[in-house]
Amino acid sequence: MPDLTSIAEICRERQLSLIVDAAQAAGTVIIDVGELPKKSLIAFAGHKGPMGPAGTGALYVGEGFDFENFTPLIQGGTGFKSESLTQPRQLPIYYEAGTMNLPGFAGLAAGLSFVLEKGVEHIAAHKHRLIKLLLENLKGVPNFICYPPLNDDYSAGVLCCNLINWMPNDVSDILRDSFGIICRTGLHCAPMIHTAMGISRGSIRISVGFFNTEKDMLEVASAIRILALEKIS
Repeated sequence: MPDLTSIAEICRERQLSLIVDAAQAAGTVIIDVGELPKKSLIAFAGHKGPMGPAGTGALYVGEGFDFENFTPLIQGGTGFKSESLTQPRQLPIYYEAGTMNLPGFAGLAAGLSFVLEKGVEHIAAHKHRLIKLLLENLKGVPNFICYPPLNDDYSAGVLCCNLINWMPNDVSDILRDSFGIICRTGLHCAPMIHTAMGISRGSIRISVGFFNTEKDMLEVASAIRILALEKIS
């Protein structure tokens, strides 16, 4: 996780709005909005840490945000002030065109209730422990590399890595077809970061969840070790 405290301080000094992409953090890592500048935005996907359905998510809008220059992408179909050709300015209707995804939001609410019941700290500790176990069992594997280099902050439960002599997509295909292991490969919606790290071909992202087990991690480590040794031979 980036150091939001330092980033927030820079934004305060320069009177900037802070936009936080919490797609991987929400539901796993606690973000104290009180420590962020008032004019902050936090966006997150509902189908990851919050355990909601795909196609859901939320945007936290901090106090004092300037809505005058924050035009909605879609307008119409509010069922409110239908005579108006533009979206009504009242909040939150101004940003809620069309029919809301009520079944999706009900699922998201149920997922968030589960997360709060289990405790965000408890979920984060579980994911952290699984990633550390995975890395411990990948020590010494030839040509295995993770980004950033090994550290002790895996509270989001995400490991970005590569096998140097393999294309990421080839690794994911074999993990899926031969070992029943599903992972994500590509640029992960962050092409410029990959370019800056010198891995424009993409990377492998292994994400663990609350329902994953230590046995799962041992199986993933074993499969990666097999692929690494296979390519060398």
